[in-house]
Amino acid sequence: EIADAIVQAKRISWITQRGTPSSVSLPRLRTVEDCMADPMPDQSWMTEPILQERFAGWLGE
Repeated sequence: EIADAIVQAKRISWITQRGTPSSVSLPRLRTVEDCMADPMPDQSWMTEPILQERFAGWLGE
């Protein structure tokens, strides 16, 4: 249901921690291969950053 709603709206919408609506345009869903090719997000602000293997390792299962 969630993926269908995203495809139909061509965007992902959410409510921020401040309670304001936000969204990002998403003309099409990306493949897992496309997503895995992206660099890891900036985790410099985290006290315990997540290693890439732990972040996406479950995808290989």
